[in-house]
Amino acid sequence: KLHDQWPDPANKDHLHVLEIGCGDGAMTKHVLHQLKAEYKVGNYTGLDVSASLLHTAKEEFHTLSSESHQLLLQDANTYQTEQKYDLILSLNSWYGVETNKIAYYQSLLTPTGILVILINSQKNLIWQIRHIYDAQLLASEDIEAYLHSNKALFKQWPWNSKKWDRSQFCTTLGIKPEAVPFFQYVTREEKLDQTLKNTVASMPPASFSLAQEIFFIYPNEKLKKD
Repeated sequence: KLHDQWPDPANKDHLHVLEIGCGDGAMTKHVLHQLKAEYKVGNYTGLDVSASLLHTAKEEFHTLSSESHQLLLQDANTYQTEQKYDLILSLNSWYGVETNKIAYYQSLLTPTGILVILINSQKNLIWQIRHIYDAQLLASEDIEAYLHSNKALFKQWPWNSKKWDRSQFCTTLGIKPEAVPFFQYVTREEKLDQTLKNTVASMPPASFSLAQEIFFIYPNEKLKKD
Protein backbone atom coordinates (compact mmCIF):
# COMPACT_ATOMS: atom_id res chain seq x y z
CA LYS A 1 0.00 0.00 0.00
CA LEU A 2 2.92 2.38 0.65
CA HIS A 3 4.12 1.90 -2.92
CA ASP A 4 0.65 2.78 -4.23
CA GLN A 5 0.73 6.10 -2.38
CA TRP A 6 4.43 6.76 -2.94
CA PRO A 7 5.35 5.20 -6.30
CA ASP A 8 8.47 7.11 -7.27
CA PRO A 9 10.50 8.85 -4.54
CA ALA A 10 13.51 10.62 -6.00
CA ASN A 11 15.91 9.02 -3.53
CA LYS A 12 14.57 5.45 -3.64
CA ASP A 13 18.05 3.90 -3.74
CA HIS A 14 19.26 5.75 -0.64
CA LEU A 15 16.28 6.65 1.52
CA HIS A 16 16.65 8.81 4.61
CA VAL A 17 14.11 7.47 7.11
CA LEU A 18 12.97 8.97 10.42
CA GLU A 19 10.74 7.08 12.83
CA ILE A 20 8.79 8.82 15.58
CA GLY A 21 8.39 6.47 18.53
CA CYS A 22 10.41 3.49 17.34
CA GLY A 23 9.85 1.64 20.62
CA ASP A 24 11.63 -1.70 20.91
CA GLY A 25 12.25 -1.83 17.16
CA ALA A 26 10.25 -5.00 16.47
CA MET A 27 7.66 -3.33 14.20
CA THR A 28 10.32 -1.13 12.62
CA LYS A 29 12.45 -4.08 11.65
CA HIS A 30 9.45 -5.70 9.97
CA VAL A 31 8.54 -2.52 8.06
CA LEU A 32 12.10 -1.91 6.86
CA HIS A 33 12.31 -5.51 5.73
CA GLN A 34 9.15 -4.97 3.66
CA LEU A 35 10.63 -1.82 2.14
CA LYS A 36 13.52 -3.80 0.66
CA ALA A 37 11.33 -5.06 -2.19
CA GLU A 38 11.00 -1.54 -3.66
CA TYR A 39 13.53 0.72 -1.96
CA LYS A 40 16.92 0.85 -0.28
CA VAL A 41 17.31 2.46 3.14
CA GLY A 42 20.50 4.48 3.29
CA ASN A 43 20.04 6.11 6.68
CA TYR A 44 17.64 5.43 9.55
CA THR A 45 16.98 7.55 12.66
CA GLY A 46 14.65 6.36 15.41
CA LEU A 47 13.27 8.56 18.21
CA ASP A 48 11.76 7.39 21.48
CA VAL A 49 11.29 8.70 25.03
CA SER A 50 12.00 5.31 26.64
CA ALA A 51 15.65 4.44 27.30
CA SER A 52 14.78 0.81 28.04
CA LEU A 53 12.90 0.38 24.74
CA LEU A 54 15.77 1.97 22.82
CA HIS A 55 18.18 -0.47 24.47
CA THR A 56 16.05 -3.35 23.16
CA ALA A 57 15.84 -1.68 19.74
CA LYS A 58 19.64 -1.61 19.49
CA GLU A 59 19.61 -5.38 19.75
CA GLU A 60 16.93 -5.60 17.05
CA PHE A 61 18.78 -3.31 14.67
CA HIS A 62 22.18 -4.98 14.70
CA THR A 63 21.21 -6.79 11.49
CA LEU A 64 19.69 -3.70 9.84
CA SER A 65 20.93 -3.42 6.27
CA SER A 66 20.89 0.38 6.02
CA GLU A 67 24.26 2.06 5.62
CA SER A 68 23.84 3.79 8.96
CA HIS A 69 21.31 4.02 11.75
CA GLN A 70 21.00 5.91 15.00
CA LEU A 71 18.60 5.71 17.92
CA LEU A 72 17.96 8.88 19.91
CA LEU A 73 16.43 9.35 23.35
CA GLN A 74 14.27 12.22 22.21
CA ASP A 75 10.71 13.57 22.53
CA ALA A 76 9.12 14.10 19.12
CA ASN A 77 7.51 17.28 20.46
CA THR A 78 10.93 18.91 20.91
CA TYR A 79 13.06 17.20 18.24
CA GLN A 80 14.91 19.69 16.04
CA THR A 81 17.02 18.94 12.97
CA GLU A 82 18.03 20.39 9.62
CA GLN A 83 18.08 16.93 8.02
CA LYS A 84 15.52 16.23 5.28
CA TYR A 85 13.83 12.82 5.12
CA ASP A 86 12.29 10.80 2.32
CA LEU A 87 10.11 8.80 4.68
CA ILE A 88 8.89 9.69 8.18
CA LEU A 89 7.02 6.97 10.08
CA SER A 90 4.82 7.04 13.16
CA LEU A 91 3.46 3.55 13.76
CA ASN A 92 1.05 3.59 16.71
CA SER A 93 3.15 6.26 18.39
CA TRP A 94 1.59 9.69 17.72
CA TYR A 95 -0.71 9.55 20.76
CA GLY A 96 1.31 12.02 22.84
CA VAL A 97 2.67 14.15 20.02
CA GLU A 98 0.91 17.49 19.47
CA THR A 99 -1.12 17.62 16.26
CA ASN A 100 0.50 20.91 15.24
CA LYS A 101 3.82 19.05 15.04
CA ILE A 102 2.52 17.46 11.83
CA ALA A 103 3.37 20.70 10.00
CA TYR A 104 6.92 20.61 11.40
CA TYR A 105 7.49 17.04 10.26
CA GLN A 106 6.02 17.90 6.86
CA SER A 107 8.70 20.60 6.64
CA LEU A 108 11.37 17.92 7.14
CA LEU A 109 10.24 15.99 4.06
CA THR A 110 12.12 16.06 0.78
CA PRO A 111 10.04 17.30 -2.20
CA THR A 112 9.00 13.70 -2.98
CA GLY A 113 8.89 12.57 0.67
CA ILE A 114 5.95 11.22 2.67
CA LEU A 115 4.85 11.19 6.32
CA VAL A 116 2.99 8.01 7.35
CA ILE A 117 0.94 7.98 10.57
CA LEU A 118 -0.78 4.80 11.78
CA ILE A 119 -2.98 5.45 14.80
CA ASN A 120 -5.94 4.01 16.69
CA SER A 121 -9.44 5.33 16.16
CA GLN A 122 -11.70 6.38 19.03
CA LYS A 123 -13.65 3.22 18.19
CA ASN A 124 -10.63 1.11 19.16
CA LEU A 125 -10.99 -0.75 22.47
CA ILE A 126 -7.38 -0.10 23.51
CA TRP A 127 -7.78 3.63 22.81
CA GLN A 128 -11.03 3.77 24.78
CA ILE A 129 -9.43 2.11 27.81
CA ARG A 130 -6.29 4.25 27.76
CA HIS A 131 -8.37 7.38 27.29
CA ILE A 132 -9.88 6.77 30.74
CA TYR A 133 -6.41 7.39 32.21
CA ASP A 134 -5.24 10.01 29.70
CA ALA A 135 -7.90 12.44 28.53
CA GLN A 136 -5.40 14.10 26.13
CA LEU A 137 -4.71 10.87 24.24
CA LEU A 138 -4.95 11.52 20.51
CA ALA A 139 -6.81 9.35 18.00
CA SER A 140 -7.17 9.17 14.23
CA GLU A 141 -10.15 11.55 14.41
CA ASP A 142 -7.85 14.26 15.84
CA ILE A 143 -5.28 13.76 13.09
CA GLU A 144 -7.98 13.90 10.40
CA ALA A 145 -9.49 17.08 11.85
CA TYR A 146 -6.10 18.79 11.97
CA LEU A 147 -5.22 17.85 8.39
CA HIS A 148 -8.56 19.09 7.06
CA SER A 149 -8.41 22.34 9.02
CA ASN A 150 -4.91 23.05 7.72
CA LYS A 151 -5.74 22.06 4.13
CA ALA A 152 -2.94 19.49 4.12
CA LEU A 153 -2.47 17.16 1.18
CA PHE A 154 -3.11 13.63 2.44
CA LYS A 155 -4.80 10.31 1.86
CA GLN A 156 -6.46 8.22 4.55
CA TRP A 157 -7.37 4.54 4.73
CA PRO A 158 -8.90 2.20 7.31
CA TRP A 159 -6.06 -0.09 8.43
CA ASN A 160 -7.60 -2.55 10.84
CA SER A 161 -11.29 -3.40 11.10
CA LYS A 162 -10.94 -6.52 13.24
CA LYS A 163 -13.46 -6.99 16.05
CA TRP A 164 -13.18 -9.06 19.19
CA ASP A 165 -15.92 -11.13 20.74
CA ARG A 166 -17.07 -9.24 23.84
CA SER A 167 -17.67 -12.50 25.70
CA GLN A 168 -13.92 -13.18 25.64
CA PHE A 169 -13.32 -10.24 27.93
CA CYS A 170 -16.27 -9.72 30.22
CA THR A 171 -19.79 -10.48 31.31
CA THR A 172 -22.42 -8.11 32.67
CA LEU A 173 -20.84 -8.71 36.08
CA GLY A 174 -17.39 -7.48 35.06
CA ILE A 175 -14.05 -8.45 33.57
CA LYS A 176 -13.33 -12.16 33.29
CA PRO A 177 -10.33 -13.36 35.34
CA GLU A 178 -8.59 -14.69 32.22
CA ALA A 179 -8.85 -11.23 30.60
CA VAL A 180 -7.25 -9.37 33.52
CA PRO A 181 -3.67 -9.60 32.13
CA PHE A 182 -4.84 -7.97 28.89
CA PHE A 183 -6.32 -4.98 30.74
CA GLN A 184 -3.27 -4.73 33.00
CA TYR A 185 -1.14 -4.46 29.87
CA VAL A 186 -3.42 -1.88 28.23
CA THR A 187 -3.75 0.29 31.35
CA ARG A 188 -0.19 -0.33 32.58
CA GLU A 189 -1.75 -0.84 36.01
CA GLU A 190 -1.16 -3.85 38.24
CA LYS A 191 -4.50 -3.41 40.00
CA LEU A 192 -7.64 -2.67 37.98
CA ASP A 193 -9.88 -0.11 39.68
CA GLN A 194 -13.63 -0.41 39.96
CA THR A 195 -14.25 2.45 37.52
CA LEU A 196 -12.47 0.53 34.78
CA LYS A 197 -14.28 -2.71 35.63
CA ASN A 198 -17.67 -0.98 35.51
CA THR A 199 -16.80 0.81 32.25
CA VAL A 200 -15.73 -2.37 30.49
CA ALA A 201 -18.75 -4.29 31.73
CA SER A 202 -21.09 -1.63 30.31
CA MET A 203 -19.42 -1.44 26.90
CA PRO A 204 -21.53 -2.61 23.94
CA PRO A 205 -20.16 -5.31 21.58
CA ALA A 206 -19.30 -2.64 18.99
CA SER A 207 -16.70 -1.19 21.37
CA PHE A 208 -14.56 -4.32 21.15
CA SER A 209 -12.88 -3.18 17.98
CA LEU A 210 -9.28 -2.80 16.77
CA ALA A 211 -10.16 0.05 14.39
CA GLN A 212 -7.14 1.99 13.12
CA GLU A 213 -6.51 4.54 10.39
CA ILE A 214 -3.41 5.16 8.30
CA PHE A 215 -2.55 8.58 6.87
CA PHE A 216 -0.21 9.32 3.96
CA ILE A 217 0.76 12.98 4.28
CA TYR A 218 2.67 14.89 1.61
CA PRO A 219 4.94 17.99 1.78
CA ASN A 220 3.32 21.39 2.03
CA GLU A 221 5.36 22.45 -1.03
CA LYS A 222 3.59 19.79 -3.12
CA LEU A 223 0.21 21.26 -2.14
CA LYS A 224 1.35 24.71 -3.31
CA LYS A 225 2.47 23.34 -6.67
CA ASP A 226 -0.76 21.38 -7.20
